[in-house]
Amino acid sequence: MRPTRHASVAARAAYHYGELCQSLGGIVSALREAEAHLAELVRQYRALIGSCRLALYVKRSAAGRPRALHWACLFRRQTDDGARWWRHHIKGRLTKRIIYRIARRYSEHETFFRYDERRLALNGRHAALAGSFDRVRKSLKGLKIPGARLPNTPPPAGPLCPEDEPSLIVAAWHIAWACGHVADEMLHSVAKARHCLPPAALFPYAALNRGYVTLGWAERHPIVREGRVRAGRRHAANRLTAADLRRYHVPEPCWPALRAFDRLMESLRREHGRYSRAIGIAKQAAAQAAKVSRAPAMVVNGSAGPPFSSLPSPTIP
Repeated sequence: MRPTRHASVAARAAYHYGELCQSLGGIVSALREAEAHLAELVRQYRALIGSCRLALYVKRSAAGRPRALHWACLFRRQTDDGARWWRHHIKGRLTKRIIYRIARRYSEHETFFRYDERRLALNGRHAALAGSFDRVRKSLKGLKIPGARLPNTPPPAGPLCPEDEPSLIVAAWHIAWACGHVADEMLHSVAKARHCLPPAALFPYAALNRGYVTLGWAERHPIVREGRVRAGRRHAANRLTAADLRRYHVPEPCWPALRAFDRLMESLRREHGRYSRAIGIAKQAAAQAAKVSRAPAMVVNGSAGPPFSSLPSPTIP
């Protein structure tokens, strides 16, 4: 539920934290599914091809998470502990020459090529999802928050989080609290300014837009509805300039007070924009991850096929 104008800082922080939880959970779930597809393709390859020097293996990150599928040539080397199998990485796409010289099963080259196409498609999907998650991680953990904006309570139960990134949930909670704290200060500052600023044709206002606060200057404008006239406002400017003050005939003795409060509004607007921008990056990355997950996995040279889960295991012709 979106926070109202009179909501507390905790309520606003809970709303923004829920947005980040939903975004992170969607990205991580799609990323884990892509990692499972990588391991599943290797299992299918080994079950169908069997013993072969041309191996398909999973390259893993420093934390042990699957990253991509690659081809390798297996060879035996004698060591002090006896003979051991080693693998030599093969760069690029599979070719007929590689199949003939390493696998020695040229009659089955179409099967190897089908696995290579699926490998490239799954690598591209995983890279896109990992890029989305990395963009969110950098936007959340790279944002510096003043100590006065940090919460005094630990984060609530968060979304699915990578085991090697436990601090990501804490960073999301800090940004959510800071965003709610600044929004609350913006609303209170505008409410207080209406009693402290000298009366003029222009006055500050705060509006809610999808749970976020926007600030601006407005002029008094009557609103006619159903034959009744009531007091209203009309947006005049986001920032005050000398031209705006002259156009609305604001007395010059009122200029210093209005400009001082305009600088305060701009400072709060920029700080609120930093936090809301980080939340927006997470939501945009989650939408992109969902789009990648729904897209067909078999995309080779611009041709699309069915999703990975609906692809049967290749058979030897």
